[in-house]
Amino acid sequence: MSVIPETNPELLSESENRETDRYNIKDQQVIIAFTDSDIPYNQKPYGLKNSNYPHQENPVSKISLSRLDSLTKFYENSMKTDRNDRNNFIKKVYFLVATQLSITISFVGIILGFQVIKENIRQTSYIALGTFISAFIISLITICCIKPARKYPWNYVLLFSFTILITYTIGYISAYFDSIAVLSASFTTLGIVFSLAIYVHFSKKDFRVCTGITISIITGMIFFGLSMTFAYVSVVSSVIGFAVVIIFSVFIVYDIQLICGGRYDALNYDDYVIGAIVLYIDIIALFLYMLRLLMGKQ
Repeated sequence: MSVIPETNPELLSESENRETDRYNIKDQQVIIAFTDSDIPYNQKPYGLKNSNYPHQENPVSKISLSRLDSLTKFYENSMKTDRNDRNNFIKKVYFLVATQLSITISFVGIILGFQVIKENIRQTSYIALGTFISAFIISLITICCIKPARKYPWNYVLLFSFTILITYTIGYISAYFDSIAVLSASFTTLGIVFSLAIYVHFSKKDFRVCTGITISIITGMIFFGLSMTFAYVSVVSSVIGFAVVIIFSVFIVYDIQLICGGRYDALNYDDYVIGAIVLYIDIIALFLYMLRLLMGKQ
């Protein structure tokens, strides 16, 4: 059985005191050595180099310039890609609208060019009503249901089905009007749309609503005044007609701005069919109103 030796408390306390004194002396030497240093420590704000320490590194200099250059190039390339995609989107929408108008103008031209076809078209009122209702349903499907309007080839099927149905309706309506009135309405409509499209395209980065309305008023006034030379309407009808033309022009400016982008509101790159249908509807609505206004009492 082992016996634990007894320790002398006095000796233990003396040894502990000697160890404590030794560590206190070392701490005092370190403090004195630090306080007696010739170069005092002066902490500068983060990112600034201390002049007293020439070998001190600036934290900002640790940022890799090559990485910064790569990020800048990536941003520039993404901006160029976005502009190219938007320009391709605009070209595609304008091409589709031009194709739609070409189909409509060709069909209306055939009806007005041949009197026999013109007389036969007038007898198909129920067909014209059915085509209008069908076109209205297709337009709702295209605008409200996003997936079919973005999925190839169903988006093109919806687009050209809508165009053919509306074309027949426009041909039926045009069969009841004079050829000169139809040409005048077409000239006025295309002139207004072309002028507004040029304005929106060149001002899409600095587009303002007030300026757009002003341009719509000026453009509508010019082409509306030219078209009124072929019509015999009262002053009240002319004023009301001019106001309606301005309203249609504002809608056209807004829809073209959605197509061109450059603002907060813009169509997606996959919505080219929706953009074409919306702009085509604006053009057809303006044409029909101008046609009705030009015929006056007829």
